[in-house]
Amino acid sequence: RLPSLTLDAEPEPWIGDLQTPVYFETTRFDRDDSITGTRTHLVSSLNWETSQSWYFIKPELQLAFTDYQLEETSGDDSIYRALPTLGIDSGLIFERVAGSSDQWLQTLEPRLYFLHTPFEDQDDIPDFDTSLNARTYNNLFNNSRFTGVDRIGDANQVTFGLASRVYDNDSGNELLNARVGQIFYFKDRRVSLDGSRDEDTKSDAIAELDIQPNPRTKISARTVYDQEQSELSDKEFSMSYADNGFAANFGYYFSEDILEQALVSMVYPVNERWTLIAKFHRSLQFEETVENLLGINYESCCWGLKILAGQTGDVDEDFAESDNSIYFELTLKGLSQVGQDIDQQLTGAIPGYRPGF
Repeated sequence: RLPSLTLDAEPEPWIGDLQTPVYFETTRFDRDDSITGTRTHLVSSLNWETSQSWYFIKPELQLAFTDYQLEETSGDDSIYRALPTLGIDSGLIFERVAGSSDQWLQTLEPRLYFLHTPFEDQDDIPDFDTSLNARTYNNLFNNSRFTGVDRIGDANQVTFGLASRVYDNDSGNELLNARVGQIFYFKDRRVSLDGSRDEDTKSDAIAELDIQPNPRTKISARTVYDQEQSELSDKEFSMSYADNGFAANFGYYFSEDILEQALVSMVYPVNERWTLIAKFHRSLQFEETVENLLGINYESCCWGLKILAGQTGDVDEDFAESDNSIYFELTLKGLSQVGQDIDQQLTGAIPGYRPGF
């Protein structure tokens, strides 16, 4: 990306609750021995939402315009695409008091999402930064099955989801969130990254569970039921604990024929000045390192020092090759910092990490 410019605009509603957000992006792509060029993408939307405590309805119409000016190509060097997308999201919310002493509030939330996008042949458009969405519950209700904008998927489908939450009546904290969903297709999907055609009449079923018995502890699980193979193709489980600067995490991730990984991470404040950080992330499929981190932070009244050593496996080499690195960051409080932004890396790598300075 050399470079990329994006703009999001959300004007005030101009007729009742009618929203008119606009998204604009222009990006220059440069690659060795491949197609290069500039992509300009504009999405103009109309959406309106009506809701009360027991329901919501949100229709949305999008018009997406994309222009490609390409180089190093054997085909057209100028490609233009325009596609509309109609989505109607709706849901109901039922509540009941639960528990031996009415200490909980439980909800039942059915959700229905209709999506329609007409087909347009996009095989002549290069794939700069687009891939399939991860198989998660929230992505079932996305208006595109792709990340990026090099493909806009044709769609004529309905997504059905069912969620249930449990809240503590005294604190209002969410204790449990269970959800399951699936897409039902009315037509084959003809737009893809590899030229194939998807003829399945329904998607894999996705189930997720979050349990938070207290504000410090969270347990999460996700599973995907493969309709074609009649088996669980994805399984994830994670546990996190964070309290007063201390954090500990465990995760296990499995996807059939793709990955099997486990990780353990920790942030341990030894005292007011010293903090230890560690993460061990390993591929059980290849018995190689995915990412290891080991760091130490020191803080005084006027300055702070962070040192982080890392080992990252190369996913393209099945993690058999790895890069080793070491980062230093010196912060003069009230002035500036010198060195690598270690906090940004650790915040994304270790849940519960909170920079002290």
